[in-house]
Amino acid sequence: MKKTKFTLLVVLVLSLSLFTVAVMAGSNPLAGYESFKEVLKAQNESKELSNGTMKTTVVISDNGENILSIDADFQADQVNELASGSVSLSTQDQNKDLDFYGVDNTFYIIDESENGYYMSQHEKSEEAYEYEMAKEKEWSVAQEELMDYLVGDLKEQFVETINEDGSRVITVELKEDEIPQIVNLLAAIEPSEHDNMGEYEDEYDAQLENYPFLKDFDSIHESLPQLVNNKEINLIYLSLYVDADYQVNGVDFKINATGTDEDGESHDVFVTVNTIIQDKDTTVVDTIDAEAYDWEEIEMNNKDMRHQKK
Repeated sequence: MKKTKFTLLVVLVLSLSLFTVAVMAGSNPLAGYESFKEVLKAQNESKELSNGTMKTTVVISDNGENILSIDADFQADQVNELASGSVSLSTQDQNKDLDFYGVDNTFYIIDESENGYYMSQHEKSEEAYEYEMAKEKEWSVAQEELMDYLVGDLKEQFVETINEDGSRVITVELKEDEIPQIVNLLAAIEPSEHDNMGEYEDEYDAQLENYPFLKDFDSIHESLPQLVNNKEINLIYLSLYVDADYQVNGVDFKINATGTDEDGESHDVFVTVNTIIQDKDTTVVDTIDAEAYDWEEIEMNNKDMRHQKK
């Protein structure tokens, strides 16, 4: 039976702003949790930004050494359907810097180090459309009651700090014994022989190999620790930075897991994510003269990717 990876799911959310000066703590022990729910509700009701800049950093470390770092800087203009940005990928022995531009449904990727110029055409999927429609629905009483039930006693772990301008920081931090037992029980479950996760990973790896600009990173998952025994989550940390209208402007997330691989070697894995959004409605997106380059087209569908000279 193929051993599956112990996957650490990281949710990257929209974001902005750092700490402001004067703060005051709420007296209601459930105030942090109630504000957290307001944030979730507000995301359904929020209007789409005309433009903005998002910066994200992801770091995965094992036994104190960084094994993967991702720095991404995105600018988007929803009104004119433009996008631009850059992504830096770093492992212990590889580095890659990519620039990208988007115009309508066309995506351009530039790999200067390899003199690579790639383009891809994308149409919005039906799933994406359905997701946008679902976001517009208001929370029902039943949904809120279900969430309250599932969160249970953890409601008091949500801490809120309110700034003078009405913005706030909502933080939840769970350490070792505070983490619900069900989380570690799920982490300890071994996949069944009929589990298709391994098949999915093989298919994904095969697809990734067809991205020319990531040819040196197609086996990056092999450097990530595969926890098999004694798996345990020791830390879950989340901070949301929101404005006075409960719109998310920034996110800090961290998770720590320990365990041993199939050779009995111990691993202490941290995943940290930081995302901010800035320059809302004032961002100017960089553009590119597409006619000045000879593009290699990359086509993508559900089952395969291929590229050809454009």
